[in-house]
Parts: sequence; structure tokens; C-alpha cells
Amino acid sequence: MRHFLILLLWLAAAPAWAHAVLLDTQPGDGMRLDAAPAEIRARFNEPVDAIAVRLIDAQGQTVAGPAATATDSTVTLPVPANLSAGLYIVSYRVTSADSHPVAGSVQFGIGIGPTAEGQAHVAGHHDGDRLSWVAALNRALFYASLFVAAGSALFIVLVNAGTPAGRVLSGAAALAIVTGAARIGLQGLALADLPAGALASVESWRVGASTTLGQSIGLTIVGLAAMLLGRRSTPVVLSGAIIAVGAVALTGHAATAQPRWVTTPAIFVHALCVAFWLGALWPLDRALARPDAVAIVRRFSVLAGVAVALLVASGAAIAANQVRGWAPLVDTDYGRTLLVKLGLVAALLLLAAWNKWRLTPELARGETTVLLGQTPPPRALNLHEGHAHGAGEAAAGIAVVTSARDRQVLIEIDPGRAGRNTIELTFSDTAGRVVTPLEVSLFLAQSSAGIEPILRQPEKVANGRYRLTGPELAVAGRWLFRVEMLVTDFDRLVFETDIDIKP
Repeated sequence: MRHFLILLLWLAAAPAWAHAVLLDTQPGDGMRLDAAPAEIRARFNEPVDAIAVRLIDAQGQTVAGPAATATDSTVTLPVPANLSAGLYIVSYRVTSADSHPVAGSVQFGIGIGPTAEGQAHVAGHHDGDRLSWVAALNRALFYASLFVAAGSALFIVLVNAGTPAGRVLSGAAALAIVTGAARIGLQGLALADLPAGALASVESWRVGASTTLGQSIGLTIVGLAAMLLGRRSTPVVLSGAIIAVGAVALTGHAATAQPRWVTTPAIFVHALCVAFWLGALWPLDRALARPDAVAIVRRFSVLAGVAVALLVASGAAIAANQVRGWAPLVDTDYGRTLLVKLGLVAALLLLAAWNKWRLTPELARGETTVLLGQTPPPRALNLHEGHAHGAGEAAAGIAVVTSARDRQVLIEIDPGRAGRNTIELTFSDTAGRVVTPLEVSLFLAQSSAGIEPILRQPEKVANGRYRLTGPELAVAGRWLFRVEMLVTDFDRLVFETDIDIKP
């Protein structure tokens, strides 16, 4: 039961972020121009900062010119006046106020249509995928240790100062400081699209520290340090815990949504209540062995009831501001995730009521012991990770099979050389039976050439078979193919593999 309670709390606290979205570009994706434009403009749905915006020619070379600038939600890239005819790719990497990188690419042609062919000879690094799991683990450890440290401090100050939880508080606070600092560097790597070896460079830390995430973590570290250095002072420990958790409200999509006078306090209260619940589990477990256990549990129950009420109220305020209507609850991924979280919160309320009206009275009568404790937070399991099974070169083109869970996709590329290609995707189960997805999305990227993911929707040509014909693979080199398959409205599989496109 205690494991289930912690899992519910962790999932209920996990945000369902929605990041900046590209609305349109000038010139548009796939457009043919008679002459070079004076500038390239990309408009997003919210203010962004330009991290890396490149104009890449058909030879895979970045066109030299002035750097891109960002004004509110629009990014502008000046174009050199002597730009020659040909096919071009605009690769962008930006970050919005929630500190999450958003990347993609669009294509246009000057003097030629989108059917033109190009080629390149490029090579480089591709560390983003290898770093993603490191960043995910680091993020989980940071939030888990932060909430445990701050919550333990809140329990000691508000419920029982004699609880022996100092080692847990100190260890969790130290871990949160280390993992928080590492998050700043990892964020810089992701935003600047730098290789893993650049973590020791000044640039990665400069970029990471310049974001709202860097500022938030910096303030969190100040609060955690105050908790560690002022452990013998109750006001210092309490102030440090509030500062450390309150800094969470300075970043993230929900925290930066308008009106800020609603979202910022709501995020702060939400995070503080989650920290109190998670951090209280270990010291409460230790306190149950004390003679005054019943009094401690009763004090905790009163505060826990208030915390749950505030948790629900603040969560509802955040959700209402993000969803803004009933239809998005079922029409969007955010809304469906929110419904699942509401179900988990309902289960949490039932557990809290059971603890207050059943277990606490039994403890007072000496009939049982409330079994509460602390376990490490559950690790996020990526059930949609694809594993390549094999690849080969057909008589004409390339054929690759990659799988995810109980599904597989055959990727066929003809001719498999830089320029215009036909890409066919055939879906089946492990027994070879054809499977037809509800929806298919194809992402194509080549990080070594600075080409961020190009999103395309292949056309369905038969049951389980989809086709895309176009110049997307205009640059030779190793391309990342990411295929997203919507199995049901609530189940999506992701297939990933690298494929070499010849000149």
C-alpha cells in the first residue's frame, strides 16, 4: 500500500507540459520562390529565444550571414543578398519561457520547386539520443531529492521537531544540489545542440544558466544550502525549504502561462503540498515508534488534510488555465493526461480518508501500526523505445526493419540517395500480420548537418502501408528516422533508427 501511495503522489505531481508550437513560416514549407527572400520569419504561439537558426544549402553547408533574432513570438533570420538558386533547409532550435527546446526544419526552393535534388558529404556527432536518458534520470533524481528534503524539513518544523530525520534531509538536500547543478549544464547541451563532451565547456553552462530553468535551479540551490547550513535554526530551515520549493514556480510552461498572478502562486502551493506529502513519509515512519506516536499522527493528519485540499485546488486552477474548456479534455493529449491524473488524485483522497478515519483510530487503540515509509521514486519506463532488428540494401534502395513492443515497421527508401526519394512504411505485428495505425507521423533529422526534425504525414496507400515522396532527404549522410504510430487514442508507439543516405 505504501508503494502505491508514493506512486500516486509522484504521478499526480508530474506535469503534462505543452511546449511552444510553430504556427507558420515565411517562406512556407515546400514553397517555390522566384528570387531569394530578404529574410526568413518563423512565428510561434508564444515568446521564444533563438538558440540556433541555420540556413543550409543542398550541399549540407550552412549559409554564412547575420545571426537570427527573436522578438516576442517571431524569429527572424536575415538572408544574404547573393543567395543562389537551389533547394534550402531552414533548421531552427528555440526555447520558450518554460526552458524547453523546440526544434524543427522547413524547406523551400529558389528558382526550383520542392522536387529538386541536392546532395552533401557531411559527418559529425549525434549525442542527443544518448544524453536524453541521462537528462531524464537526472531530472527524476533532482525532483525526488528536492521534494524529500524540503518535505522532511516541513514535517520536522510543523509536525514534530524531535523526529530523527536529519540524515535523510541532509542527504536528499545534497543530492538535489548536485543533480540541480548538473541539470543546468545538461540543459545548455540540449538547447545549444552540443556534443556530450562539451559539458565541461563554458558555453553549455552559459546557455543553461541564461534560461528560466537555470535561474530557478540557482534559487533552489540557495534554499537547499540554507537548510544544510542552518539545520539548528528552525526559521532558517523553514525559510530554506520554502525558497527551494518556491523556485519551481519560476519555470515550466504552466508557471509561465498568463495570468501569472494565478499560475505562479498555484504552482508554488502545488509543489509545496507535494513536497510535504513525499517528504513526510520517512519521518512519519520513524515517529511511529515513539510513545507519542498517536499525537504525531493526528497532527500530521490535520496538516495532510489541508495539504490535499490545497493540492487539489491549486491543481484545478493550473488545469483550468491550461485547458480552458471541456472539449480539450478529450481532444488533446494534455487533456487526456489530466483526466488520468484526476483519477489518481481521487484515489489519493480515498487513501487519505482511510488513513484518517480507519488507521489513525486503530493506532490510538493499539490494534495496528500504520505502515508508512519511503522508497525511491519510480523510474520512468519508456515502453515505446524502438530496437533495430536488421537492415539491408535492396536491389533498388534501402530496406530497414525496426520494432517497438509487439509491432514492427519496414522502412523502404528508393533510391536511397540524396535528393528526391520515395519512403514507404509497412506496419505489422511480430507474427507478420499487417497492422493499420490510426495515424502515422514521420520525423527526419540529421544532427551532423544541423538539420532538426522535419515532420511529415505519409499518405496511406493500403492497409498498413504508407508512402511519402519528396526531397526531404536532400542531404547525404546519416539520417535519424523516427516513426510515430498511433495504435489507439491512448497508445502511441515510437520507432527510431539511423539510415545512411548516399550521395
